[in-house]
Amino acid sequence: MINEVLKIYEQWGYDRAVREVRDMCFDGRIAVVQRQQIMNVLAEREMGPSQRSITKKVKKSENKA
Repeated sequence: MINEVLKIYEQWGYDRAVREVRDMCFDGRIAVVQRQQIMNVLAEREMGPSQRSITKKVKKSENKA
């Protein structure tokens, strides 16, 4: 289930992924505990630095050296 939600997150973004998790829970496809775990993963990804920003920082530090 988590892989399915992460694919949705990558394609459509955070809001769509959250909606999908809620629908899964309401439909009985996942338990409330699983919902919370998946929501935590999504929140960590959304609040963490993007891959692009990490790459830019690495390139800047390489240029200074």
